[in-house]
Amino acid sequence: MAQRRDRRLSPQQGKMLTRASKLGGPVDLGGVRLSDLEMVGLLQVLKTDLEKSYDQNGRLEKPSSSTGYFSMGLDAFTDPGAVRDVAEALLREDRSYLVTALVQACEEIPDFMSAFEALCEIHKRRLKFRRIVAEQRIPEIEDISPRAILEWGIVPGQELESFMRWRKWFYDIDNRAAQETGYMLTKVMSLVLGGQYHSAKTSPIRRMGYTGGTHRSVDCIAGRTAYDFKARMTDAPSRRARLEDELAFARDCFTSGFKPILLVLKEDDPELS
Repeated sequence: MAQRRDRRLSPQQGKMLTRASKLGGPVDLGGVRLSDLEMVGLLQVLKTDLEKSYDQNGRLEKPSSSTGYFSMGLDAFTDPGAVRDVAEALLREDRSYLVTALVQACEEIPDFMSAFEALCEIHKRRLKFRRIVAEQRIPEIEDISPRAILEWGIVPGQELESFMRWRKWFYDIDNRAAQETGYMLTKVMSLVLGGQYHSAKTSPIRRMGYTGGTHRSVDCIAGRTAYDFKARMTDAPSRRARLEDELAFARDCFTSGFKPILLVLKEDDPELS
């Protein structure tokens, strides 16, 4: 889109805006693309919420009690309604309104660009997951029938097939939910820390013990600090992942001149508090 190359945006802001607008490959292959209409709606919601959180001197006050984005449905920015109507009117008046409003918000609100990219990431992941739920097929009995050897008699025979099918479907959906949540949190946390995710292709951290200078992907690099995010800490029987890779991460970062931080997210155990 033409506005992605608008000279009012710095090169970094232009790249962030492009990243914010898309997720994955083409839409017909599972990717997600946000229209200017959707992005203007998201920008307006975020700007309104953040403006309530700062005083006239730009100091952060108590966060707004407004539920903002999460009080709306996923289609609030595309279906007819107040949010879409406002966004459409703004774009009719100024086709480059997205850039105009974004530049103004970045000047008025600290770190607005990062907050906007994070909100777009959340919205894209939610849109993608809704499509996953709609398109996830019920498993064929041939895929799961061998399990009946173990499960026969635990559930009445006439109910076992249905039970196994639905359980597998729920498992598949839950697994995809965990996967998409992990990707989303990695992106949002990277933005919060002021850093950026790096694939193996762009990463400055080398894998030790590999020939050919192979680099490793890193969840977030901010300055000379490298972060690895984990939802929990467990070991794998194969020793090919989990704890062994966490140890390798620390070693690779140190030898590449970065400070490694392993950030583990886990709910507090009420019995330990």
